[in-house]
Amino acid sequence: MLSALDWLGRLEFVDFTSLPPERLPVPIEAAMTGMPMRTADGRVLIGYAAVRRALRRTPLGFVPGLLMYVPGIAWVGARVYGWIARNRQRGAVCRLPGDRGADVSARHGFSLVELLVVIAVVATLAAVLLPTMAGARASARAVQCASNLRQAFVVMRAYADEYRGKSPALGQPYARVPNWALVVQQSSGRTGTTGTELYSAGTVLVCPSVRALYSPGMERTYAVNVTGHAGQAGDPDNYDTGAVYIALDKLPRPSEAVILVDSLAAATTTDGPPPTRTASVLDFRQPAHVRERLGRVHGLRPPTRFNGVFGDGSAGLRAEPEPGWLVGLP
Repeated sequence: MLSALDWLGRLEFVDFTSLPPERLPVPIEAAMTGMPMRTADGRVLIGYAAVRRALRRTPLGFVPGLLMYVPGIAWVGARVYGWIARNRQRGAVCRLPGDRGADVSARHGFSLVELLVVIAVVATLAAVLLPTMAGARASARAVQCASNLRQAFVVMRAYADEYRGKSPALGQPYARVPNWALVVQQSSGRTGTTGTELYSAGTVLVCPSVRALYSPGMERTYAVNVTGHAGQAGDPDNYDTGAVYIALDKLPRPSEAVILVDSLAAATTTDGPPPTRTASVLDFRQPAHVRERLGRVHGLRPPTRFNGVFGDGSAGLRAEPEPGWLVGLP
């Protein structure tokens, strides 16, 4: 069957019964329990390991061959192959010139049914395991993101305890302390007072899901809630024209007041953040902010949820902003 898949002639098959014992890659008893293969670098593979290596050398078998290396699939596939090998008729072997002409061996009589059974098991396990692993990876990223948000809020809460209940600055000054993101960075032990000195990749300011979306070099991927401090009608101040703060001690319902959320890269402007930083402020009363800045980066096909941390330090996923978030923060 492998010879039928080997359109490019990359495998060399040899009947092991025609070889003297000293030419066999493995003892005859081992050859009878699984297809043996000798690679270009002299390694000898037997059974399932040999089949998946040989499949990778064929055009149609390349993808199944790669899937056969996935840990869960490999564990089950090796046992299925072993059961087939113990319950089949054995006769001869084959030899393969390895990666660029190396030497491999396989058995004559490795039937189409046997090969298809192994491939079917691999394909079935791949269909089951790969989405599960992708879901587990997405869940792990969401958990890490929530942990990052909680740590960032702890720093903001500690700052408020020291400065009469006021959070770090929400917007201006964007490039130096006491901007909220730079205060968080300072708390991690970094020295300096400016963004150039304090921002770096891979800190608590970076959600792993946003980093996967953009680039490994992301330096900040969260936005602070500026609802009520954006210069709108009735707002007492404007985060973009001066240093403004949230009165964390005056939140009427801290568990319902979102403080930080996942964010996306805002539309490029001349004075906007660099590509390594997403939007740092978000006003939930502005539809454009919610549409373009809110980071729905968690979940699968497509991601539809975002993480947020609240005034009581709790954090969790949400699908949509809560109606109460339209009310300005104190």
